Amino acid sequence: MSALQLRRIAMVLGVLVILWVAAQLLGHTSDQVRGSLVLPHVAPETSDTITIGHGADTVRLVQRAASQWTANGFPAAPGAPAELIAALDDTSPRELASVSASSLERMGVDSGAWMVSVGPRSHPKFTLLIGNAGPEYGTGYVRLARSDTVYLWRGALSSLVRRPAEVWRDHHIGGAMPDSVQRIDVTGVGKAYSLRRDKQQWLLGAVPADSAKVATFLSQLRSVEAQGFATAAQLDSIARAKKSARRTLTVRGAGAAPLLALTFDSLSGSFWVTKPGDPTVYRLDNWQGAQLLPTAQSLTAHH
Repeated sequence: MSALQLRRIAMVLGVLVILWVAAQLLGHTSDQVRGSLVLPHVAPETSDTITIGHGADTVRLVQRAASQWTANGFPAAPGAPAELIAALDDTSPRELASVSASSLERMGVDSGAWMVSVGPRSHPKFTLLIGNAGPEYGTGYVRLARSDTVYLWRGALSSLVRRPAEVWRDHHIGGAMPDSVQRIDVTGVGKAYSLRRDKQQWLLGAVPADSAKVATFLSQLRSVEAQGFATAAQLDSIARAKKSARRTLTVRGAGAAPLLALTFDSLSGSFWVTKPGDPTVYRLDNWQGAQLLPTAQSLTAHH
């Protein structure tokens, strides 16, 4: 090979290198992070607001006091915000997935991504965009706002941010430990009745109740958890419903105050439950409401 040919090959290679560098610069002008993704530490006791957004849907988590969080102004599910903080603070290595703006849509980290922002909306500490699932189970693509660098994130973050807004809310309605229950009053289920503990047995009025069925009933009262919450439209329907269809459940112990007091409205295939001092309207499925409101006949001992 002659010297002239070698010079021509070198010139071609030089041009190719220049074109590759130019393509990288032009396709990556907004990149801010190269090689690694390190987020500011989010402490469990943070006073910052954590906002999750996707389209028009927003979940805003705020810590009012130690371990007392709200989700969109309602009490948050215990442990849920801490789970999200732990996911954000996960220091597992992030694999560099792309440095090109042309890959953002394909990886789902464009305008349609899920967003997690920590700090005030006016000047958050950081905003992370979360896109499509990655090639491995439990992975997803992420990038910082105003950056074209995309990383493969390993951990629970991708699944956590996709929780519906009501899942972040506290679903616990109340409960009563079986050993503490002395009397149960139910109204609106056929005929109202009272179930009371008498020494070693339970009585329906003066008639012995079925001990096994009562034990099952008491187990349902241990912890009452909602399936969801009423929407604004459903609240209007509930308010217009006939009050004569309402049912009540009052569980009493040794003290004067009830251990549990619930009011049930049956509407649209669900039970809508309220309790004194709480404006929340909880949703129970029909089968769950039926377990909490058994008929007197179903509790009667048959000989």
